[in-house]
Amino acid sequence: MWVNKYVQSARLNGRPLTSFRFPAADLLKGGILELEMGDKPNYGWGIE
Repeated sequence: MWVNKYVQSARLNGRPLTSFRFPAADLLKGGILELEMGDKPNYGWGIE
């Protein structure tokens, strides 16, 4: 069973992401994508 399957927040190279879209090149150049996960949807994240 998946417990924490919802993204609560995200950061790319230490900067907060407000959308699930970001330049893939930033990640492919060795960037760090950090996802904070939770058990309930965060309806306020990723809507921009």
